[in-house]
Amino acid sequence: MGNFAPEQNAVDNPKNHGKKKRLSTTQRNILMGIGIVLFAISTLLAVPTSSTPATKVVIPLSYHSVLGAFTSLNHSGVVPKNILNSSVIPIDSQLIGTQNLDQGNGPYDRAVIFATPFSIDTLKSFEKAALDHFGWSLLDTTISSSDGTTFYARKAGNDGNFWEVGATITSQKVATLSSQTNKTTLEVRLLLVSYS
Repeated sequence: MGNFAPEQNAVDNPKNHGKKKRLSTTQRNILMGIGIVLFAISTLLAVPTSSTPATKVVIPLSYHSVLGAFTSLNHSGVVPKNILNSSVIPIDSQLIGTQNLDQGNGPYDRAVIFATPFSIDTLKSFEKAALDHFGWSLLDTTISSSDGTTFYARKAGNDGNFWEVGATITSQKVATLSSQTNKTTLEVRLLLVSYS
């Protein structure tokens, strides 16, 4: 047997002092693979998924989707069907206005306004129940003597984006053919928000 120098730890070896030990190709490939897997998992977790309706919640009034009311505001089909179908209004609501708040600049931000025959308290109960029933996550509720009550909620669209709804309930004068009368109004505003 030949004379071999005893093994020395790389840290103790004066030749390696100040030098870092390099990873082997196999070690680099393993670390890169782990990094790719972690990146893929975190990307998938960040993408919104559709919310499941809480079907046990009872909505106190008969309702239908705002799909028809948003037709003139959604020519290019930006708003996904699951968002339109889960944004509802009482059946006896009458469309009295639309608003294109983004004017084609920036993210989708549009609203429809309805006159209803219901009291403010009845509409508040309706909105709370409808948002919960259709899987919207309530973000905030604001109450103002001049602007009424607004419920803000968020839901994942089946387009891979989050959408927010602002449902504002107020009492205001509404013009009819013969006069102006006080009506309880419901404004439904849809806004595209980024998930990143």
